[in-house]
Order: sequence, then C-alpha cells, then structure tokens
Amino acid sequence: MNAYGNFTWNPFSLPPEVHRQFTMRTLRYALEHCSTQIFDGNAADFYLANATLKPSLIFIDAGYDYESVRKDIDWAVSTGCPVISGHDYTPAHPSVVKAVDETFGDNISLYGSVWIH
Repeated sequence: MNAYGNFTWNPFSLPPEVHRQFTMRTLRYALEHCSTQIFDGNAADFYLANATLKPSLIFIDAGYDYESVRKDIDWAVSTGCPVISGHDYTPAHPSVVKAVDETFGDNISLYGSVWIH
C-alpha cells in the first residue's frame, strides 16, 4: 500500500509535522509488517514515482475540484486496478460526482458518500 499527501490539510487542523507523526503512529503496524509506504508529496510526483505500480485497490479522497478528481481517476484506471473507490460522492461535491459519472457511468455502488467501481 502506498499513500500520499503533504500533511497540510486534516480535519483536526493539526500542524503538518504533528499530522505526519499522527499518521506514522496510526499506520505503524502496516508500515512495519504490511509493505506499506508513505509518499510525502503531491499527486503529480506520486504518479511519476509510481508509474509501474499495480495496486489491487485505490481509494480516492483528496481534492474536490473536477480536474484533480479526474486526474486521480484517470491514473487509477491507467494502472488496471480492479477496485477503484473514493469519497465525497454527494450533491455537496458536484465535481466529484461529475468525474466519477463520466468515467464509470452507473457502474458504481454507493455506500453513503463512498463510491466503489
């Protein structure tokens, strides 16, 4: 598993370094025993650094603007990942809904605001 983020936003308004420490502690077991890595950077750098990555699941929960959601989905599809999922599929985030619908049409399942293709 890889995860990326620059630790600048979080729901608790933690400073980036505290957020980084919290994430590392929360994922400690996975980091030590489950081939998990944290990528500290932006999406474009993550995609470039992981051009040959073949994940078994991708969960998208980042930007709410159409362009960034679309780039995340397009990259996920390009990997051949069998399970692509994400968050914020709600009327409050019409750009997320638009990007998901354009790519997958009605070939998604919804669980609250979580979508799964």
